[in-house]
Amino acid sequence: QQQQQHSTTMQFSFNSDYPGVAPDGSPYETPSKLPMDFPPAQPLPCAKITTRVFHPKRNQVATVQNVLIRTDAAAAAAAANGSGDNVSWSSDDNSSSSSTSDASMADAGGGGGGPAAAAGGMVVDGVPQPLAAAPNSTTSAVDSEVRAYWIQRTVREAIYGRVVIAVVLRRRTPSGAANDNAEWEVTDNHCAVKEMSWQHIRKERDRLAEDPIKEVSAMQYLKRWHSLNRQQQQQQAQQQIRPDGGVLSEGVTESIRAVLETNIMMPLDLLSDDRHLYSVMPYCDGGELFERLDLNERFTEPEARYWMYQVLNGLENMQHAGITHRDMSLENLLVHESGALIIDMGMCLRIPLHEDVANLSTSFGNMNIVNGGVSNNLPGAANAANSTGRRRPRFLISPQGTCGKWIYMSPEIYKNQKPFDGFAVD
Repeated sequence: QQQQQHSTTMQFSFNSDYPGVAPDGSPYETPSKLPMDFPPAQPLPCAKITTRVFHPKRNQVATVQNVLIRTDAAAAAAAANGSGDNVSWSSDDNSSSSSTSDASMADAGGGGGGPAAAAGGMVVDGVPQPLAAAPNSTTSAVDSEVRAYWIQRTVREAIYGRVVIAVVLRRRTPSGAANDNAEWEVTDNHCAVKEMSWQHIRKERDRLAEDPIKEVSAMQYLKRWHSLNRQQQQQQAQQQIRPDGGVLSEGVTESIRAVLETNIMMPLDLLSDDRHLYSVMPYCDGGELFERLDLNERFTEPEARYWMYQVLNGLENMQHAGITHRDMSLENLLVHESGALIIDMGMCLRIPLHEDVANLSTSFGNMNIVNGGVSNNLPGAANAANSTGRRRPRFLISPQGTCGKWIYMSPEIYKNQKPFDGFAVD
């Protein structure tokens, strides 16, 4: 009976894959490490401009303000038109572009000093992966359309700035723009732009638990991780096919598909000027999951099961990517098209992995997608060690401070005295 009672107690004290539990269920001392760094965030320079926009449904052209445009796109447009007369810089910006670079973002604390960053930055289920070179890590092969963002109104205030709704604009063809001198065209897509003040970031980020640089770095990392999985799936299927037989569209639609598939918010763009850092994300039309519960006072069992399935899917995907959120709450779950998305990555950490896993290099040809994760065609213990999900060798994380919301906080995070398992606290 004592053995049975001990076994039952341990079952509820630790997860079955907890790094500090022996195979027989007894706890033992295990070394802890600091979390790994995220690769530095890589924003593109941008400017907030006044420009001419064509509205296809109204068949009208209007001059509008507060359009976020990549400055490399503006320069290309000016070169194509022979001048920049169709674009005027708005008065609230002192400069048309930003000097922010990858190096300056790293100096601002974006990370990148960890072993995985040195080896290429991306780890999928414990296996370092090469990253394709690109001027901006948020712009991938499946996200190549040229976009701009027409800011509409403020949705809510944020710690470092505000969140605004914007209309996604599409670059028009040269023939269409030549007729009315309107370079951009209104689309049916909306997005959310988290506008964060560089001044506030430099002043506050060392004093607050929520780190905006870490947040955008984590979101870019997750997008790369998802793109890598998609590439592997496409290699197996040769191409992506829609149910109607066509190839899936690129850009905003593809980004929305990615967040609904993973139940994790991922970026459309990361932009920066001299005054602000702009994290551009798909717009969620359903508000917070907390608001739905607050309105109804309770969920029925089928409703709770429906939402919990999506939350667990999001957590599983984050764990496949080797990330702990540390601030899971109903307030950090947004609803879009009846799907729940995990947001607010400002307290995320990368899980420290055992060196034999972190240093393991595997080519694309040796990897397979298994149940939404990645496994290696490696024999014996190496293959078992790198199985999908949470069952891969990892270290506990040294105490990182108390963070999150009190009513959701795990005891380990609240006490902030002993090392904790990043997966377990979520």
